[in-house]
Amino acid sequence: ARGPRQARRPARALRRRQGLQRELAEKEGRMIYLLLVALAEARRKVEPIVEEPTAPLWIPLVIAVCIILGTLALLPRKPREEEKPLATVMITHITVYPVKSCKGVKLATCSLDATCGLQDDRRYAFVDAHGVFLSQRRFPKLCLVTPT
Repeated sequence: ARGPRQARRPARALRRRQGLQRELAEKEGRMIYLLLVALAEARRKVEPIVEEPTAPLWIPLVIAVCIILGTLALLPRKPREEEKPLATVMITHITVYPVKSCKGVKLATCSLDATCGLQDDRRYAFVDAHGVFLSQRRFPKLCLVTPT
């Protein structure tokens, strides 16, 4: 059987070991903190390396292209042959649609309005109770309505 002193020894030794571990952990923590402070200080003291700015490689290429284009612009050109029209177009009448989706009205002459559209072309439209305009796709018989 053990005496009271022997029973206390392992407990004391364990506490001593735990105390030493805590002390080591605190010392390690302080060491890490000091290392981080030293590293931050060293970073502040080191001056950044400044490289000489070099021109990008594409700048001489752009300059060369500009010189070539300028030279080509100054060269004498051959006179162009007269361009022949592809087709002859003659307008016989113009159709305007005063009411959208209704039958059109043929005009011999017309004028432009302030929005550069034909005067009185698609000025009006039929709409339903919700303000949506009625189209010939939904109501094909609208093409029979002739505005006067």
